[in-house]
Amino acid sequence: MVNIFRKQQNILYVSPTYSSGSKERMLLRDSILLKEIGHNIFIYCLKDSFLHRECKKAGIDCIFHTGTTKLRVWNWYKLSKLRGIIKRYDINIVHCYQLNFLWPLASFLRKRNLTALFFTINFEVSKFYKQFWYRRLIGRIDLIFIPFREMIDSINTHMDVPVRKIYSSGLGVDKINFEKKYTFDEENLIHLSCWVNDHEVELNDLSVCLEALWALNLDNELPKRFKLHIFSNRKWERNILYNPIKDRIAEYKLENYVEFHEHDNIYEVRSDIWISYTSKSPIEDYALLAILKGIPTAVPRNATTEELHRIYHGSLATYRQGDARELRTRVKDIVQNNTKYKESCLKSRDELWNEHGIDGYKYNLFKLYEKHLNKRLRFYN
Repeated sequence: MVNIFRKQQNILYVSPTYSSGSKERMLLRDSILLKEIGHNIFIYCLKDSFLHRECKKAGIDCIFHTGTTKLRVWNWYKLSKLRGIIKRYDINIVHCYQLNFLWPLASFLRKRNLTALFFTINFEVSKFYKQFWYRRLIGRIDLIFIPFREMIDSINTHMDVPVRKIYSSGLGVDKINFEKKYTFDEENLIHLSCWVNDHEVELNDLSVCLEALWALNLDNELPKRFKLHIFSNRKWERNILYNPIKDRIAEYKLENYVEFHEHDNIYEVRSDIWISYTSKSPIEDYALLAILKGIPTAVPRNATTEELHRIYHGSLATYRQGDARELRTRVKDIVQNNTKYKESCLKSRDELWNEHGIDGYKYNLFKLYEKHLNKRLRFYN
């Protein structure tokens, strides 16, 4: 029997992408947690990507993917390097974070009965994977991790995966100093904040925040002017969006109401109201962090965020993705009912921490790895 705390495992995490969102931060968190208890960790990623840079800081070995990431079944043979890594390093656990790499991995592992295959997904699946050639590949997956239990129906319906193979893990956010003040000192302004991920190259989503800011500062019903703080973990001069954002700021004459920040630690980011503008995942981990800090939050509307709004006592406001007018209305409502929103954040704090906090997250991750390794040992050894 495998004891995950005593017997060293060789674990391969697969995510060849230049993205730097919630999913990539989850991968880094998982790999660091396993490395801390003595396991051999390998990350299969793209050179010079966000994952590569962060892995260098953490001292984790990276293996680089070469060639296209748009895979079709007829070019799976180009992944012979990945297949060779699994054999050469005698990998016990493969954990995939990219859907297009899941299928070739499931195929490569069909004869490696003692290697467990896990998959993490943090977006709503829109395509159906019910054709007969997917069934055997889906059957090879040991467990699918999702960050929110509200996603279970989507995965079950579109991928035809049994509910027993889907596990709601939460986001595993680190501990927060709940007593600390997370607001700016300038009291003559209301401070809005948002985070720009490294991989973003389109201004359309972020421009919604600028349009809403312009409209809010023209509203005479509100007691104060607004200032938008845009955070990123890379130098703004090297960010492809920097000049287009500055041009848009000049167009709306917002030079005195927008400030750029370079910040490595999102746990220290401050705000009066947090705005999430991306819809690629149901809700970003940063938005949950803001609620835990007691900061009212506005997020794009989808099935998951609507359910979270209901469950967590209205601690977040939702708006239609890309609709600056509705975003302005939601921010205005938060300002006018600020006490109510802050009380809702405090009410939902314990429940949110229990579901998404790091304490339960890491223990469940370890035990689930152990459970499925032992299951395969019993069946095939």
